[in-house]
Amino acid sequence: MARKLHVHRPIARCLGAPLTDEVLHHAQEQQVQRLRYRASLAERQFNRVDPDNRLVAAELERRWEAALLELREAELALQRKTATSLPEPAGIDRRLQSKVVALGGRLPAIWADPATPRVHRKALLRCLIDKVVMRRSARDRAEVRIVWRGGATTELTVLMPVNAVAALPRQQEMERRICELASKGVYDDEIARILTAEGHRSPRRVDEVPPSMVQGVRLRHAPWPSCQMTFKRSPLRPRKQNTWPLKGSPLSTSWTCRASDGKPFLMSV
Repeated sequence: MARKLHVHRPIARCLGAPLTDEVLHHAQEQQVQRLRYRASLAERQFNRVDPDNRLVAAELERRWEAALLELREAELALQRKTATSLPEPAGIDRRLQSKVVALGGRLPAIWADPATPRVHRKALLRCLIDKVVMRRSARDRAEVRIVWRGGATTELTVLMPVNAVAALPRQQEMERRICELASKGVYDDEIARILTAEGHRSPRRVDEVPPSMVQGVRLRHAPWPSCQMTFKRSPLRPRKQNTWPLKGSPLSTSWTCRASDGKPFLMSV
C-alpha cells in the first residue's frame, strides 16, 4: 500500500494546477463515462436475474432506473456546460490553493499515520484515483496503470500470488540454492533470510521466503536411507499375545539399514 502514496508528486501537481474551463469540462466528461458504465452494468445485472425471484428483480430494476436518472442529469449538465462559454477561466483563491498544495505534500505522512483508519484511506484513494487498468503480463506479475483525477498516470509492476512453488519463475534456482545451503549445515530460518535477501519469494508472500517453505523443499530433496528389514524370532520363547519384546531378548526385531554414504548400521527393538 505504501507504493500508492509514492506517486504523490503528480497528485500535488494536479492539486496545484489552475481549474481552467478545459480541466472542468474534461472532469465532467469522465464523470459521464463512469455513469454510463454504471448504468450498463445495472442493465446487465437486471437482464441476468431470474424473473421468478421478484424481490431481487425489483431491487435491480430500481438500481438500473436510479443509474439512468443520474446519467441523464450528468449528460444535461455537460450539455449546458458545453453550450455556455465562460469569458474567463474559473479559479480558486491563491491562499486556498496554497493550502491544498500543502495538503498534497502531507499525503504520505497522513497515509503512514497509524491513527488513520482503513476506511479513510480507501476514501482518500477514491477521491484521487479515476481508474485502474491491470493487465496480467506473467503468471506471477501484472502491469498496473493508475489514472489520477487530474489526468496524471502512474505505471507499476505488481507481484501476484501463485498457487504452487513450481509456478515461481526462479523455482529451480531457488531449490538448488536451498539444497546447497542445507548441505553446508545452514539452518532453515537462516536459509530463508538469505533467499529473501537474494530476491526470492514464496507462492503466497511476494516479499519474503518463510522457513516453512525452505523446510518443505529441503525434505523433498533429502537423500533418504534405503533400509532392509530382517526378523529374528526364537522358537523356544514365542511372543505372548499383546506384548512387545524387549531389546536384546531372543524375540526381537532388527533392521539392517544402509545410509546414503554406504555405511550399514543396525536398529533394534
